[in-house]
Amino acid sequence: MVDTRQLDAQSLVSVAAPVYNEAGGIEVFVREVLGALDELSLPCAYELLLIDDGSTDGTGVLIDAAADAAPGVVRVVHLARNFGHAAAVAAALDHARGDVVILMDADQQDDPAAFGPFLAQWRAGHDVVCARRVVRPEGGVRRALFWFFYRLFSWLASTEAPLDAGNFALMDRVVVNELVGLRERNR
Repeated sequence: MVDTRQLDAQSLVSVAAPVYNEAGGIEVFVREVLGALDELSLPCAYELLLIDDGSTDGTGVLIDAAADAAPGVVRVVHLARNFGHAAAVAAALDHARGDVVILMDADQQDDPAAFGPFLAQWRAGHDVVCARRVVRPEGGVRRALFWFFYRLFSWLASTEAPLDAGNFALMDRVVVNELVGLRERNR
């Protein structure tokens, strides 16, 4: 594929992550994400947007400290209470400012090393690039239930969805704008 899109000095890459009760690992997550973005040597600015979905374990204080330590790079949005993952993802899309938005969970199951390949696929012209989970950390029963869910969903859905793909994805600003324009409660 030929690169058709480029980032320049005026571009912005957003990494947006819903966060809920991640006090035990959020500092490592922030460090790994910012490190992965630094390693890419992007020609533009980037931001890490953390959406606190009503955490009760001190996560909010930790992400505020991360934002204070990296002003203009780490941004935080606190939801008034725990609204659930879907609402936190919607808030992430609403507040992300990037020309490219990478959505990921903050539980360290998504590997920031995928940012480079995601951006390469975006440059090649893809509006959405999804990660496919090859190995699941859950035990056998949960792993089987996830396997069944993705196949049942694919069979029932009127739109084709990649198997074993979760929230970890890159979206072009055009796609993000379309999603933000959908005002349904459960996008």
